[in-house]
Amino acid sequence: MFRKTHLMLGKDLDEQLVKTLNACGSYPLIKYVQKEKIKISPKVQLHLNVNARCEFKWESLIDHSNLHTVDAEGLDLMKRMLWVHPEERISVQEALGHPFLA
Repeated sequence: MFRKTHLMLGKDLDEQLVKTLNACGSYPLIKYVQKEKIKISPKVQLHLNVNARCEFKWESLIDHSNLHTVDAEGLDLMKRMLWVHPEERISVQEALGHPFLA
């Protein structure tokens, strides 16, 4: 994982989600919102439609300026913990057994 305070920090939940959508795309969230019939704010809805991409590559966050702060196992755990669909997200038991936490 990245060893810094915040990767993307918003002032409130909507701003945090919009920053994440701008960076990561929104296709998995669109599918989840539609499946679960979740109501979201108009501000977030606008960004869902604008930033539709299939899959975000977490490795794209790594560059020469932060390479020394990245842990590959931590990045793998973060990807698995932040997956949108709860049924596809890593469980607590699986996360506790992950090499990053070993």
